[in-house]
This record gives sequence, structure tokens and C-alpha cells, in this order.
Amino acid sequence: MVVDTPVRGADRTQNIRDIVVQAVCAVMLVVAGLQLFAPLVHPAILALLTLAPWVLLVMVLFGNGAYLLNGPKGHTVVLGTFALPVVLFLGTVLQWHMIDWRGPVSWAVGSAVGFAMLATMADASAQAARPDVVRNVRAGNWLGVLIAGALLGWSALTLINAGGPSRPADAHGVTIARKWVSGGKSHTPYFVFANAPDLGITDFVAPSGLFRRSAPGDRVCLVIHTGVLGWRWYDVAERTACGDPVWGLHTG
Repeated sequence: MVVDTPVRGADRTQNIRDIVVQAVCAVMLVVAGLQLFAPLVHPAILALLTLAPWVLLVMVLFGNGAYLLNGPKGHTVVLGTFALPVVLFLGTVLQWHMIDWRGPVSWAVGSAVGFAMLATMADASAQAARPDVVRNVRAGNWLGVLIAGALLGWSALTLINAGGPSRPADAHGVTIARKWVSGGKSHTPYFVFANAPDLGITDFVAPSGLFRRSAPGDRVCLVIHTGVLGWRWYDVAERTACGDPVWGLHTG
């Protein structure tokens, strides 16, 4: 589902507003995209970005037809509701390996329902304001809205959990029993530990550099963090991290 401008070139003010909105959206996508490569942006800032698609729908709801959901094909796209949620979600999955994933999932379901309700109201409002415009509506668009809402919910709560005050991390020296790489396009590296604590996880995502340098039998450091909402996530680091006071670790 996308947000379109129903008329292009007829209103100078509208055109300027479109350009500003597109520029802001591009900046937000770049900021969110940095998280795909390294934790360069504070989680609290990224959490604020999850509000942007909601603001977009509010613009449609109160825009009196200035913006439409699923406008005619070929009209200028102001912002897609998919791009930012997907990028934010991928960034959270890559940077925060959740142990307690059920908490974010419950919020994701609620967010999906709320996002779909707001999109429905916005769509009805825009359609009533511009009945002359033939829209490009497909059934899959509403499935996309639900998915986008779910991704926003997961990302927002995961980022809030990681960005707030957290407890000192727990560090565990563990021995690599096996390492492997997933198939498909992702090729994600994993460690299986011989003496990992009972976390309900058997395969742990490994940093690519550490994966290449390590072999079965080597010892590394499994670091378990607990965020402000009480949800845990883990990192795998060099074995020296278990004794590094910079991490603020409790060694287990």
C-alpha cells in the first residue's frame, strides 16, 4: 500500500509539500538503513522512526483528499507504508538477537490491528473527499497493511527495550561444539555451544568475523542483556569480553 498525490503540477504549494515529505522520508530510510550494517544509531532514535508510518496515515485521514491510499497507477508516490517498517524490522533482527521473543510478538499483533484500523479510517476519509479519483485497490494491499503494522510493533518495542536503562549483562564463557551456515540467500553463521546456559536456544547467531576465526573447541563469550522491559537478547563476542569491565558484565 502506498500514499499517492491525486494531482501533480496543479498546485505549487502541494508540489512543494510533496517534495518536503519525500525528502524527510528518504532521510528516515537512510537513518534506519544504517542499522542493517552496524549499531550506529541509538535505539531510542530508531524507536521514534516507527511513528512515521502512523503519522502518514494521520496525514491521509485529515488531508481532505490531498493524499490518497492506493491512488491511480502512475501518480507520484509520497511514501510507501512498507519500506520503513521492513528496514526497521530487519535492523532490529540483525542487531538484537531476542531470547524473550514472545513479548514483542504480542505487541506486534496489537500494532497490526491498530494500524489496519487507522488505515481503514484514512482510506474511507480520503475516498469521501476525492470520489472523482479512480483508485488502484487490490486485496493484497490490506494484507500488506497488517504486515507493516506488525513489523512496526515488533520494532518499536524491541528498540524501546534495548534503548532504555538496562541491567548489567551476564557473561558466560562457552565452548563451540559446532558451527554452520544457513542456506538460502542469507547465509547466516551460527554457533552451537557445548555448555550454553538453558535459554531455549541451541543455535546462536555468530558475528561473521568471529565465525571465520573460530573453530570447534574454541571458547567464546556469550553475553546476555536484559532491557528496560525485562526482555533478554544475546551477543556472541571474543572470549576476552567475559573479563572486560567495559561491558559491565556479571560473569556466570
